[in-house]
Formats: sequence, structure tokens, C-alpha cells
Amino acid sequence: MLAIVVPRFGDRGHAELLSTARQLASAFRYLRQESIFNGRPYRLMFDMENQLVFVAVGDVDGTEENFSPDRDNAVGKIRLREPVVITDVNLPFVAGKVAEGTVWTTFYPDGFVDVTVVHIDNGQDVYTLFVSNPLTGQVNLLPNYLEY
Repeated sequence: MLAIVVPRFGDRGHAELLSTARQLASAFRYLRQESIFNGRPYRLMFDMENQLVFVAVGDVDGTEENFSPDRDNAVGKIRLREPVVITDVNLPFVAGKVAEGTVWTTFYPDGFVDVTVVHIDNGQDVYTLFVSNPLTGQVNLLPNYLEY
């Protein structure tokens, strides 16, 4: 009986890491579609200090000042639970690699998405979530650290 139960407990951190990575990938896909459908820009906000991910929505004109938290979306707030953390977010054409503070990926109404690389870590394993093509917004998930 222990041979079956003990390995599952040891794998809990990896399962949490994979679950978080998949949840973030789903958020990317959802927000791209919402932005196109609603004709409004959206941002997936990464609060590195509090390990919190949430959504902000912009006005139709999409100006920088007009984004506010969007509490009425399917993503909601994603609070990462230890040992899982976002180690850094790389927005190579916008902000570069950011490991502290708040940074965001923008989803535009025409379907464009900022090129984004997110590293999620549990102290042992790392997953990389990345959008390499801003035209398609396709989200890729790799079980290692991808340097962009």
C-alpha cells in the first residue's frame, strides 16, 4: 500500500506546477479570444511580489491610462501557492525580463498578443509558457527553462 501512496505525495509539487502552468496557458487562450470578441484590449497582469495573476480590461480606444481590473471574467485571480512561483516574465519587445514588480501581457482586439515568456518554478522543476508568434497568439508549454 505504501509503495502506491508514497510516490504520489512526492509528486505533489510537480502536479501543482503543471496545473498552474496549464491554468495560465488557458488564461492566455481565453483572453485572446475575449479581446477579439469584445473589441477591447485585455492585459494579463503578473504581480511578482504577491505571486498573483489577474486580468485588466481597457477601453475601446486602448490608451495606456484606461485599464482597470476586470473582475467579471473566467480567469479571475490566480494566486500561486507555494512551492510554485513565477520566477520571471520576459516581454522582449516591451519590457525585457522582469523578476519583480508588476508586468503584463497585452491582448489586442485585432488578435495580436505581446511576445511573452513566463517561467514557473517549484524549486525542483521549471515550466516555460511562451507566445512566440504575436499574430497567432499560440501558447506553448515546455517542461524546462527556455531562454528567449
